[in-house]
Amino acid sequence: MGIVNFGDTLSLGIFPQNLYACVFAEQGLIGGCALLFFLLAVVKELWKYRNEKPYGRMFFVGGLFNVAVTLSNPLVYALFIWVFLVLALGYNKYIHEKDSNF
Repeated sequence: MGIVNFGDTLSLGIFPQNLYACVFAEQGLIGGCALLFFLLAVVKELWKYRNEKPYGRMFFVGGLFNVAVTLSNPLVYALFIWVFLVLALGYNKYIHEKDSNF
């Protein structure tokens, strides 16, 4: 086909094997710490509302599962893992604001 590879090439299995290693490798200490603080803030927020509403516990367990999956799943295979965390935070914010308006 006329395509010539030169230099270092990445193939399957030659990249960081989880989200944390990937972020620390690409963004350094500042990006890795920012990611950890973000995930801890998400878990803290989900923990706060885990027993208040019907879906609170489901979102808390699902959020913990997503954080655990990022320990074993590379970011390349988990592009939409953030959707559940954002949905959980949005649900908690919606319910909290809805209750405070009454």
